[in-house]
Amino acid sequence: MPLIREVEFLRDKYGPELLVDVGWVRELDKFNKDTRPHRLHFYDILLVTEGRGTLSFDGRPEVVAPGRLLFTSPGQVRSFDVDQLEGVCLFFVGDFLQDFFSDPLFLYRLQFFHPSERDASLTLTEERRSWLTERLETMRSELTELQGDSGHLLRAILYEVLVTLNRWSAESQGTEGDTLANPSTYRFLELVERRFRSEHRVAWYARELGLTPGHLSTITRRSLGRTAGTLIRDRLTLEAKRRLLYSDDPAAQIARDLGFEDASYFGRFFRRCTGLTPGQFRGAPRQLGSPVLLHNQA
Repeated sequence: MPLIREVEFLRDKYGPELLVDVGWVRELDKFNKDTRPHRLHFYDILLVTEGRGTLSFDGRPEVVAPGRLLFTSPGQVRSFDVDQLEGVCLFFVGDFLQDFFSDPLFLYRLQFFHPSERDASLTLTEERRSWLTERLETMRSELTELQGDSGHLLRAILYEVLVTLNRWSAESQGTEGDTLANPSTYRFLELVERRFRSEHRVAWYARELGLTPGHLSTITRRSLGRTAGTLIRDRLTLEAKRRLLYSDDPAAQIARDLGFEDASYFGRFFRRCTGLTPGQFRGAPRQLGSPVLLHNQA
């Protein structure tokens, strides 16, 4: 049995145009029966109503408790250690919004999606919890009685929910919540997510964005506190950690898949970024019984 379960969005549940769903944890039979670490290939927002414990995102634990909102991005590896979990989930595929609004960067501008040093959770007040529950129940009702224009209503509510949650998240973290800020930064992040396996050089990304390497690093440092080169290395390291921990692929194969022609160079790169060789990293978490080392500590 694979070490990690891959979870795809059920694209044919409502039809090819409705890449969105709302449901309760108790209704997700496969989720509840298979407790292995898993990777979603879509976005997920979970409002916890019952249960306490932890949810690990790429090895970083987040507290699970009633009133907590937990965000998962495509590709993140997560595992639950929660007693009697219940809550309402909002699932969607990025294309559901991006194709319609012609804005490929919108989801990258949100505070809570895609790997970052920010928290992947938010604690809601009773008032905000009620507002979100009402919006999700409206979406759920629409999904049970679809009409010709249901896609428009569902998309509009989803957009409203995401913008509102982004403002709440920014308020909680003391950051800027404007989803239109720093367009070059988010274009870079989106490009890295698509090409990090084959392109490791800052110069390549800068050229694609019409910037100089120095200017690109300046704007990412101002926006995210890290240079462009560091962000590329962090993304490569995170993927290498995921593969080492949740697959049995040899390090040489992982090196090739991540664009390293020489396995020994990959080993040096990984050790420089983590302080461990690939073999040491692969053994340590399993010996400890927890994937705590997966999260990038750099």
